[in-house]
Amino acid sequence: MNEEEINKLTELLNERTMKLMERESELADRFEELEAQKEELTAAVEELIEKNNLLAERNRELDQILYRASHDLGSPVASMVGVLSLLQRETIPENFKPYCLYFEKAINQMQAVVKTLILLGQATSESLNPGVFNVQDVVEDEISQLSYPGNFSRIDFKKFYTGGTQLYTDETQFRIILKCLLANAVIFRNPGSGLVRVDVEIKPAQLNLRVTDDGEGISAETGKRIFDMFYRGSEKSVGLGMGLFMVRKIVDRLRGSLAWQSSERETVFMISIPVAPVPVS
Repeated sequence: MNEEEINKLTELLNERTMKLMERESELADRFEELEAQKEELTAAVEELIEKNNLLAERNRELDQILYRASHDLGSPVASMVGVLSLLQRETIPENFKPYCLYFEKAINQMQAVVKTLILLGQATSESLNPGVFNVQDVVEDEISQLSYPGNFSRIDFKKFYTGGTQLYTDETQFRIILKCLLANAVIFRNPGSGLVRVDVEIKPAQLNLRVTDDGEGISAETGKRIFDMFYRGSEKSVGLGMGLFMVRKIVDRLRGSLAWQSSERETVFMISIPVAPVPVS
């Protein structure tokens, strides 16, 4: 190998050495960037964990507030109901009767608030307690517990069950969903008499629930907010506007899906939630 060839090889070696050194420098810079990003990510994760713990603590405090409020309000409201009942048995002057009616209306509103607080506490409770129960019995029971509005006896309740009637899930959460949807259907049914239909389909790993009414329907504009807290989209609305909000909360907790469709002749709410197979005894 002559001197010229040696010089060329030396130049090539020097050139590649310089490139390797540049690459090594780039890798060192990149490593420093990654280390800095790692520190930032670690700090962000720690902050997120701290905020999550704080949120969990606030949720526990909210559960306690709801529990105390519902129970602390329940006793005086029950006392007022008793006093009103005794008062109504007495002979009272005619000019006092309007005040009694006003008193009764106010008590009913307070009872509705207490019931809503209790349901909200149950709907947002951290614990779930699955068990086996008969869906048909629960549907009949919830219908029987509805407040009797005008023409209640003329409401046609139709119930259909597919795949059996035994279900394994949290009964309390299912009852709240059913209670809110049934109450909503009864309120917005056809005012003359009304049809409320309940369809329950139980599959090995899924529950499908449909509640249909034959009322005036839900407008597209109203439909954008029907699941918002405290939203009351119609003059017919009663209560605090928490029913559909609680339904959405529970369905989300149970990792299910919620949909609705409406026309001028009917409104349908469709719920699907994953369930476990009924244990074999």
